Amino acid sequence: MSEPYNFQQGYVLLKRKTSWVRRFATVHNSVFTYRNSHADARPKATINLQTAKIMEGRLKGTQKYIYIQQDPFKAEAIRITFQTMEEYSQWLESVQLGRL
Repeated sequence: MSEPYNFQQGYVLLKRKTSWVRRFATVHNSVFTYRNSHADARPKATINLQTAKIMEGRLKGTQKYIYIQQDPFKAEAIRITFQTMEEYSQWLESVQLGRL
């Protein structure tokens, strides 16, 4: 039986301390990475989705975000949100497929 293929890339809004910043992110072969821009060669972060803790969260109103934490013993986590619910749903599906 083959593994489900998961691939998603594009700009997301990533939580940085007190503000949301635009970053280029990728989900590929169960790995989440993000860079400052598509042109950057080296990722700022790489997370194995098969071992990460993944949760959904809610901002003000109906806007949702995805919470990804590599190490449950450390407070560091990535929160990403999107311009539309369609983008959110696509990314959530890719991140969840990465857990399989």
